[in-house]
Formats: sequence, C-alpha cells, structure tokens
Amino acid sequence: MIKQYSGDKEKALRTFIKELFEKNIINAAFLPIKQGETAFPALITSAEAVETSALFLPVMPVSSATQLVRLTHEEPLHKTTIAFLRPCEMRAAVELIKLNQIKTDNLIFVGVDCEGTYDAKDLEKNDIREVCKICEFPETLTGDIKLAHLGLDSIYLTPISNKGQDLLEKTGNLEDNSNIEKEHNDYIEKIKKEHLLLKETFLKEKYEEVKGLENLQKYFETCINCHNCMQQCPICYCHECFFDSRAFYFKSEQFITSAKRREALKFPTDTLLFHIGRMNHMVLSCVNCGLCEQACPMDIKVGQLFTYVNAHARDEFGYVSGKNIEDELPLTTYREDEFKNVGEK
Repeated sequence: MIKQYSGDKEKALRTFIKELFEKNIINAAFLPIKQGETAFPALITSAEAVETSALFLPVMPVSSATQLVRLTHEEPLHKTTIAFLRPCEMRAAVELIKLNQIKTDNLIFVGVDCEGTYDAKDLEKNDIREVCKICEFPETLTGDIKLAHLGLDSIYLTPISNKGQDLLEKTGNLEDNSNIEKEHNDYIEKIKKEHLLLKETFLKEKYEEVKGLENLQKYFETCINCHNCMQQCPICYCHECFFDSRAFYFKSEQFITSAKRREALKFPTDTLLFHIGRMNHMVLSCVNCGLCEQACPMDIKVGQLFTYVNAHARDEFGYVSGKNIEDELPLTTYREDEFKNVGEK
C-alpha cells in the first residue's frame, strides 16, 4: 500500500509532516532544514517549523546518523519522532544500532531516495561526489517507511515495517498503486546499472593507484594528521580514540633513534598507521558516504579509497553494511568455515 502526496516534492513533504503533527501522530521530526546555501539536520517540534525543510536539496555536510547518536545515546527518545535519512545515512544508522550507539525507542525511520549529494564546500561546482557516482544504493534498504521520488512526479510513501504501517494507516487514504512501484523500480534499476559500470572501472583504476606500500604511502603523503576524516565518519563512534591518546607521545631519544634509522623522520608521524588502523576498525561498516573526503583539508581522496577497500571486504565477508538489521557484524561473529584458504595461495 502507498501513501501519495502530489505536487512539488518539498511542498508535498511538508504537507505530510504537517498532517502528522496536526493529527498528533508524531511529537517531533528530524530532517534537513535550509541554512544559507546548504542544509543541516534539525529537530523540529511543530508543524510551522517544517516550512524550512530542505530534504531534497542535494547537499550533506554531515551525516544524520551521527547526529542521531547524539540525540539518543544517553537515553531513548520519550516522544514519537520521525527521522528522514538518505540511503547511506540509513545504512550508517543500522550499523550504529548494531553497535548500541542509537536507541530506537519512539523513533520512526524514513529512508529517502537519493541520486547523489554535493560536497558542502563545492556547491558551485554543481557536481555530485565521486563516491555518489558509483553508489549502488539509490533507495533505502531498511527502516520503517520508504519515501520514493526518483523518476516520479511527487513523493510516495510505502511501509516496510509494522511501525511504518501503523503510522501511515493513521494518516488514512492508503492506496494500491503497483504502476507507480514499477515506474520507480525501473528508474532505480537504471541508476544501479549505470553506477555499477562506473564502479567496475573505478575499482580497476584505484587498484593500480594504491597497490603496494610505496603507492599507499604516496596516496597519504600530504596527510597533516588532523583526524577530520575520523571526526566526520558516521561509523567512527569511539568517545576516546587510540590515535588521539598519548600512546604516540615518545621521549625525544626515541624520535632521534627513528630518525637515524630512516635518515629522516617526517612529522607529523604515523599518518599512514592512523589510516590503516582506522580502516581495519570500520571498513566493513563503511557506507561510502564520502564525508571523510569532504572533511580533508588536503583533498586526499579518503572516501574513494575506503569505498575501494569496502568493496573487497564486502566480497570476502559476504556482508553489506547497513543492508539488514538482522545481519551480524562480521568482526563480532566467529564462523568456523571462513577464510580456510588464508596462506595457501
């Protein structure tokens, strides 16, 4: 069953949210609102506040999943709140739920179609992120409600959980519209095919660029160790990171010894160790949002490298990050039959 709201997409969305407020179906909504030329996630608690919504503005300066951690980490929500997330944000939220970082009580997730977003600092380029061009997930994979709009003239809401079904039934006027579903699915499949072709070329080119330790060092040679990529990553959730600790503070003689052994010791030190360490910790949960790359002041293509490594890790473990809330995290699950061929090639 589908709930349809006709007309301009942003206005149609506002009509939907206003209806939820007016019928006391929700107490709050979490979605992007306009801030100058861009949009940021915001918590609103009235029908009037929805007039500044900007859900369909193709910008994503931060991940809504990260902000939901802040919103629910200390305690669950006490009031019914509907949250609108793009596919990569929804997938990140699923991973964070598995990691006990987001509490889902009284939270209803709406996954929104996305054809790509711009870097917040590059709006004038009018070009979506490189990782968005090869994204295989233009529609939501999980959540409570799917908001379809790509390839359509307005917005269509379909329940994908009991919570979503209950909410939409309270609004009334649900209809069976298989024609709309087919039209939408055809458009989504078209995007997926285009992106998969580009991704195939991307993976081959990235392999040549980073294969071997020497190339990997060159890839990160301009890193200033600011850790901005870590700060913006929705999956890096630790409150105290090992790489920000005093574990990398040594006595001066140790630095002298290292400098003698290497002829020259580059500062800041251990930048490659930081990136490899972070990659090992979270690459299986990476959702290819590209925010790490946006955050880098040195324009290192961090997001593209993580997308490359994630693609291979996904194949090895048979795990797609954020696809299913029921899928167990590979690094917390022991399987006796996996990786039997390690060391045999």
